[in-house]
Amino acid sequence: MHYIICYDIAQTRRRTRLATLLEAIGTRANKSVFEAKLTAKELEIFIAKAKAIIEPKTDSVLIYPLCFDCMIKSLSLGQKGVFEVKDSFV
Repeated sequence: MHYIICYDIAQTRRRTRLATLLEAIGTRANKSVFEAKLTAKELEIFIAKAKAIIEPKTDSVLIYPLCFDCMIKSLSLGQKGVFEVKDSFV
């Protein structure tokens, strides 16, 4: 499944740790927005690691699943592209 993962982290150290974690599993789409293709297990591991990093009272991490139909309808304006759709369905 493909996901859009975005965050708002108050402290620089935690923000850097979360960004490093996301860079290992996905592609940066914007300053605090990542695209990632993850299995259910990989998502579970990411969530556990993210929970260990963030401070729930001040930080937020949002995870949006994207179905294939939503991905192929995605648009990009400006320099960055959107998800690279590699799977083909005939």
